[in-house]
Amino acid sequence: MGLLAEQIVIDCAPSRLENLFGHPSADWMTPLLRLAGDEGDAAGLAVLGERGHGDRRQAPRRHGHQVDVGRATPGGGPFRTSLRWRATGYRALFVTFEGTLEVRALGDSSVVSVQGSFSGPEGPAPCGAAVVASRRAAECALRSLLGHVRTAVERSAFSPG
Repeated sequence: MGLLAEQIVIDCAPSRLENLFGHPSADWMTPLLRLAGDEGDAAGLAVLGERGHGDRRQAPRRHGHQVDVGRATPGGGPFRTSLRWRATGYRALFVTFEGTLEVRALGDSSVVSVQGSFSGPEGPAPCGAAVVASRRAAECALRSLLGHVRTAVERSAFSPG
């Protein structure tokens, strides 16, 4: 449905991020995905003039997240891998984001870039304001994810385990 590209500078060596994103299990990302998904969905719903909580008489939606990070491409260039993020239970956020994640050096810091495409939210195909809301939700979620990764890495000795 749409294309996205975001990047962020993180104050740490590229090798540390390569180890983090190259870890066989991406489960360490789940809490960050949950935060980013909630923030993205809220931004999309705001475009529609709705609240994220919805109708209090209805049971709250259960949000789910799954991420698959591929194997890094070998070679002398920047670290690059595939990224697939699936989200369920949201009203404005995408069902799937598929793209690439890249880490490259910038002095003693790193630039993390994510680019790819996303599908619309669950339910009927969005049109009009719903398309704008879906795009806003996706942009916000991706930007938020990168921000949460930066915070986790810069403020702690964060490692995937």
